[in-house]
Amino acid sequence: MNPATFNNRCVFTCSIFVIGLSVLSARLIYLQVLRAKDYAEKSNRVSVRKETLKAVRGCIVDTNSQLIARNIPRARMALDKNLLRDIRLATLSLANRELRETAEWALWDKKTRNGKIKKRAAQIKNDVAPEEIVEKHIANVIQTFARPLGMTPAALRASMKLEKENQMYVVIRKDLAEDEADNLKELASDRSIVHAFVFEELQRRWYVMPKNAAHIIGFVGQDFADTSELVIGRAGLEKVMDSYMSGRDGYVRNHRDKYDLLAVAKPQKMVPPRHGLNVQLTLDMGIQSILEEELDAGLSKYQASKGTIILMNPNTGDILGMASRPTFDLNTRKNIQKDGYDYATQAIYEPGSTFKI
Repeated sequence: MNPATFNNRCVFTCSIFVIGLSVLSARLIYLQVLRAKDYAEKSNRVSVRKETLKAVRGCIVDTNSQLIARNIPRARMALDKNLLRDIRLATLSLANRELRETAEWALWDKKTRNGKIKKRAAQIKNDVAPEEIVEKHIANVIQTFARPLGMTPAALRASMKLEKENQMYVVIRKDLAEDEADNLKELASDRSIVHAFVFEELQRRWYVMPKNAAHIIGFVGQDFADTSELVIGRAGLEKVMDSYMSGRDGYVRNHRDKYDLLAVAKPQKMVPPRHGLNVQLTLDMGIQSILEEELDAGLSKYQASKGTIILMNPNTGDILGMASRPTFDLNTRKNIQKDGYDYATQAIYEPGSTFKI
């Protein structure tokens, strides 16, 4: 071969490599440098999940620090239909169901069980059609959870709203006790179904003596203008002192994989919640109970339907007790429209001897 021709071919070949590598380098620079921020934001929108850390509402106590209003932990159980229909997770659930029915299951330790489940799940994925896997998985979920939830299989299937393709997040139970939620979580984990369900921690306001000083204490309710289901004070001191007792929610941002599982051990960012403040009243619930009883006795004696008693310390102006009838139950709020009027603070009276106070 002519040396000049060989040199020309070498130059041409090298030029092709240089041009190709230059184009590739330019593309990498464009993606990694010029568009790095845009792609990072896009990745975060997909992989980063923001979870709210709920602030605990402050309690209400009387002058002796006796609890009047407190929070009890509750939970909400919801279904993620995207994860319910995920083939990988569905095969793990079916493999778990098959293997736990074998005689050897009780003899295996946790590590052995997990290994057997993964191996059997791979076989199911190869042998069974995806649609059939999902249907069997759904039937397994219903069979597993219907009785613990106190529901029939038909009722549980209906509550899952499987036919509504545009509704991927469905609430199954709204008001679970803490121990009920823990038992359901353990069951879901034990049956390899844990990722299909979401358990959200909630707080329920509970009034220790719900008919005593009901008009003064007031109650809380959901802020329907807020999509986060924020609970706010709706009446009485719960409303007046809401800004002090409500606190401020925090949040945590975690990286998640395509199965919505934690991809990184440490959260990307966490802002802790600021819990609400407790409110202490001048009311003495021991005195309040006596006033409630005496007011009921007086109304019964004189066959009256309405009345009020106010007990005040004349030296300080502290209200030690304030009872009003008719009243209502703060926990159930039954007949609140009819009995919610407070004759101690809302009614108009002729001055009489009241000016002496």
